[in-house]
Parts: sequence; C-alpha cells; structure tokens
Amino acid sequence: MQSLNVLSIRTHYADSNVENIRAIEVGRETLEQWYLATETPIVVNEEFVVDVSGGYEIFGDSWKSYVTAIPASWLYKIYQKHREGLFSANVREYLGSRKSDSNINHGIKETAEKQPKNFWVFNNGITALVNSYKIQGNIINFSGISIVNGAQTTGAIGSLENEPSSSVYVSARFITCNNSDIVQDIVRYNNSQNKVAPADFRSTDAIQERLRKEFDKYKGGITYLGGRRGGSADSIQRRRRNNHIPSDTIAQALTAFHGYPVLAIQNKSEIWESDSNYSRVFNGNTYARHMVFVFSLHRAITEEKNRLQSLTNRTEAEEENLAFLRATGAFYMLTAAIGSTIETLLNRNVPDRFNLRFRDESDLNTATDYWRPIVSIVLPAHSELKRVLVERLTGQEDTRKALSDVSKSIQMLAVALKNVYADFAKHVEL
Repeated sequence: MQSLNVLSIRTHYADSNVENIRAIEVGRETLEQWYLATETPIVVNEEFVVDVSGGYEIFGDSWKSYVTAIPASWLYKIYQKHREGLFSANVREYLGSRKSDSNINHGIKETAEKQPKNFWVFNNGITALVNSYKIQGNIINFSGISIVNGAQTTGAIGSLENEPSSSVYVSARFITCNNSDIVQDIVRYNNSQNKVAPADFRSTDAIQERLRKEFDKYKGGITYLGGRRGGSADSIQRRRRNNHIPSDTIAQALTAFHGYPVLAIQNKSEIWESDSNYSRVFNGNTYARHMVFVFSLHRAITEEKNRLQSLTNRTEAEEENLAFLRATGAFYMLTAAIGSTIETLLNRNVPDRFNLRFRDESDLNTATDYWRPIVSIVLPAHSELKRVLVERLTGQEDTRKALSDVSKSIQMLAVALKNVYADFAKHVEL
C-alpha cells in the first residue's frame, strides 16, 4: 500500500479538492470476493432438490415465484451446512435465542418441538432468492439460495438440538429475478416489518466483511458487526460497552477524525447511504486497528465528560469544558480537532491518517487510557469548535478554519508539554 503526495496534485491542479490519494494492490481472491459482494447477492450456489406438497406460481415482468411448503428438516440441514451464508442478500442474520417467553426465536423452537403439526400455521415462513428453479410434480429443483426474509425462522430451526420431525413444514416463496434493482427492493421491502437502519444495507459490503474477520482475530477481544445484526451462534450476544464497537458510532468517529465533523454530526445516515461518504471512511485503507485507535479516542472523550459530571465542586474552567461537551456534536468536533493536530502530538509527518494505530493490539480500556491526557490538553481549546456548533456553520471551510485554530493552539504548547506528547507518541505507529 502506498501513500502518494497530494501536494503535487494541488500544484498541477489548483482547483482540485483531492485530500488523499492511495493505491492498493489486490489479487484474484480479493477481486472475486469484491465481485461476489457487489454483483451476486446469492453466494450459496449449490443445486437443491426438495420434496414439496404442491404449490403455485406467480409471475412479474422481471421475476417469477413459486409458493409452497417445505420440510423443516431440509431447512435444518442446509442451515447446519451453510449458516450465515444463507443470508448473503439479507440485511440481518439469525439473532439467536434465549429461554424467555418474550423471545420470538425461542418460541419458534418450542413450536417446532412441541407443536410440530401446527408450525406451518403459526409461522410466517421464508422468502428466498434463487438463481433458477424448475417444478417437476411434487419436487422443486433450484440453483442457489439466499433467504431474504425468515432468517430467524431458519436459524431457530437450524439450531435445534435435533433435526425436526417430518410433520414440521415451513411456508416458502422461491423467487428468481433478472433485474438487480428489483432484487434490492425485494430485500428492502421483505424486511420492512422491522426497522432497517442505513448501515444494514452495507452489511454485505466486502469492506465490512473483511473488517469483521479482522476483529474476529483481534487480540484485544473487541467485537464489531459491521452494520450486520445477528450471527450464526444460537445465543443472543450480550455485547458489553467495554469490548464492542457500534457500527454507527465508529462511522461517525472516523468521519470526524478524517476531517468531516459536520457530516458526522448532522447526517449520520448519509455516511452509510452515500457511496462517496461511505468510501471516505470505509475503504481499502480502513483496518481494525485504526478503528480501535479512533474509537478509543471517542471513548476517552465520553469518559472525560462523565468525570466532569461526577465532580461536586467544579472550577470555572471545568464548568466551561463540561458545557462544551454537553453540546450536541461536541464529541465529534473534538475528535476532528485531535485528528487535525495529530502531527503535532506525534512530532512527525503523517501522510495518511488511516495508517495510525497503537503498537499493541490493546483492549479498549488500555487504548482509552492512552488518549486521556491528550483529551485533557485539547479540550480547553474548544472556543472555536463551540462557535461552529452554536452558529451551526455547515461549510467545510468554516470547519477547517476552526480546526486549524485549535491545531495552532496545541502547537504553541508543544515545548511545555513535550514529555506528555512523547509518552503518547511511543504507543502509536504508522
């Protein structure tokens, strides 16, 4: 991976707004993953033969569908084999279950086990995209499958301790469609009964898939779902605040740290919905360790606010700092300010902020500790940042000037706080 000199671009193209240029070398395997994630919503591409008890077809301009009932035992087997791969076109995976009367997935499992003959009338069933299908009597032959609605039904059945009895049937719609826009709408509208967040529709993105895998291997034990809700484990994940990075929060923190705090504050959904905004912070240079670096800064700011609130006898300066942190968007403005002054804090050139990370794969508590003295130093220089928030300035130039003013203030303290800056810098690498 290579960082290129943006100054040369600005020299030859003075009107350009380019802020960073990066190159990345990829191989065939990565290209194939990108292609599958963007062009083919169906990644389970086996040939299937399922016995059914009759059904009927419905046709549209670019799609056709076969509606039937399938044995739950077949659904059990394919979930055991493919798990989350079955939901490649879905915006969420199986959310797990727990033994509670209020937990729907636990209820699905109990119905399958205790009232198998009533399962079909109690359950809404599944909707699945397939590449193609053919009906021969009471047999459906189809190629490929992605369940776009019914992930909870599929996961609940698939996570039973034993294969369900032959009397358990599940209502099913198999759809084949040759229009990619219609496919996206099928996914969207089949999930409209539950609120769908903007991040959900990036959950199958190749970048998010890579980041989830990186966090799975991260030594600090941090979880990140990358806009995806659920997983293949049959348990509802209890993600503690100490070890989980929420998708929306890190998207906003990254956007702010890389120079766009107004977008982070005012248009959170646009980070996910706009391709240009999304690729600005989730791209080939975005790695798990950099996300930990930025998110732990956000946590350090949060903890500083909590500390100030807990004081019973605050000084005037502490009152002013707390008043700023209580303002809407203050966390992200301060994150942006610290991002803009990172070269001063590290006493070195930083050609690409995406390369910033801590030297060790720290847990979030340790990484947050590294940031605490820096937050304490930069926070008092909040007057210009507060002006942007109070006057609701939305122009990028206004924001840049405010960040630049903070950066100059921090530079003036460099000699006096040389040891503090150096202590922080020793934990950071490019």
